[in-house]
Amino acid sequence: MSRGCADNTNGIAGGRAPGRDAAEHTTRGASIRWKVGAAAGRRAFGVDADAIELEMSVRESASGEWSGAVRVIGGTESRTLDERPVRVRWSPDRELGLLHIDADGFVRATIDTSNGVPRLLYARSGVLGELGLEGGRYEPSETELSGDR
Repeated sequence: MSRGCADNTNGIAGGRAPGRDAAEHTTRGASIRWKVGAAAGRRAFGVDADAIELEMSVRESASGEWSGAVRVIGGTESRTLDERPVRVRWSPDRELGLLHIDADGFVRATIDTSNGVPRLLYARSGVLGELGLEGGRYEPSETELSGDR
């Protein structure tokens, strides 16, 4: 993450930022995937596959609006479990090579960007429990970032 918000919102995005031209706007986004055990995935999401992953993402549209989504991926099946507008605080720390994301109770995460490959350091979300996944620790499998960081 070498670049922060180009507007005067101190990293807080919700509606369209004042003074920002949608045509010049580079969208930002982050997604995190976790491996979920087959038994837990069947019980919580009705997915019958040996390998199940949950993907939680936040994306900014060209107009500056943010949305959060949770998808379950298992075998050949991929479906969205939850999608909603969210207010996002996107806070790069250039000195430490970190990106902090606080998405309005949807997800709070810290991603290490210091070596050019995003690596999840911390994530917390109540949304997965709301969707039926039992609390606990789940192994992250992939972290992706896009756009203006």
